[in-house]
Amino acid sequence: MSLLQLEQTGYQVEKTWIVHPCSPRFDPEELTLLLGANGSGKTTLMQMAAGLLPPTVGRVRLTDGDGHPQRVFRQVCMVFQKPVLFAGSVKANLERPLAWRGLAKGEIRRRVDQALALSGLEEAAHQKAGSLSGGQAQRLALARAFALHPPVLLLDEPTANLDPQSGLAVRRMVAAMRKEFQPTVVMATHDLDAARSMGQKVYFLHQGRLEGPWEAGEFLANPPAEASLRYVRGEE
Repeated sequence: MSLLQLEQTGYQVEKTWIVHPCSPRFDPEELTLLLGANGSGKTTLMQMAAGLLPPTVGRVRLTDGDGHPQRVFRQVCMVFQKPVLFAGSVKANLERPLAWRGLAKGEIRRRVDQALALSGLEEAAHQKAGSLSGGQAQRLALARAFALHPPVLLLDEPTANLDPQSGLAVRRMVAAMRKEFQPTVVMATHDLDAARSMGQKVYFLHQGRLEGPWEAGEFLANPPAEASLRYVRGEE
C-alpha cells in the first residue's frame, strides 16, 4: 500500500494560480473524493499527482508501506474522463502495457483474462478498441489499469456521460480493484450517487483552492461552506 502526498504543491500560468499551493494526503485505506465545479482545478491537481504535469511550486511524494520513497511516474496510474486507447483490439490494449513492463507471457495472459472478466469485455476481446461504446471504452481503460496493479489509481470523472448501467459497472470495477490489490484511490467526480456510495474522505476545490479533508458522508449531508453547498445542490 502506498501513501501519496502533495507538499505545498501548486500550478500557476503566468500570474494566475490554477491550483493554489496545497498539501493533501491520500491514504491507502480510504477512497478519497476530489470534488468541485468544472474549472476548479481537479484535473490539474490530479495530473500533478500523477507526475504528468510538473508543479510550479512544491513537490509530490510517494512512499510505500514501510515509508520508503517510490517513483511517482512508475507507480501512479491515471484514468482520464475521455479514455485514451491504443489502436488495435481490446485485448491488445490490455497486453501492450504489460509487455512494456517486461512481464512473462504467462503472467500477461493471466492478467488479461482476469481484466476481461472483471470488465465484462470477454466477447469484445478481438474487437477494435475504437469501435467501443463510451461505457465499454471506460471499462477498458479501467481494465487496463487493473491489469497493471498500480499502487495508486487516480480516476478523473470515471462515470461522466455514462448511462446508469455503465456507471454502475464502473463503480463495481473500482470496488473490485480495491479489494483485489488495495491501491490508493483518488476519484474526481460530479456523480454524487457514486460519491455517496464509494467515498470515505473528501477534498473540495473551489477556484483553485483546496479545502478539507472531511468525512465523505458528513460533507455530503452537511456541506461546510456556501460554495460546497451550491455544489452538492447541483447549482454549480
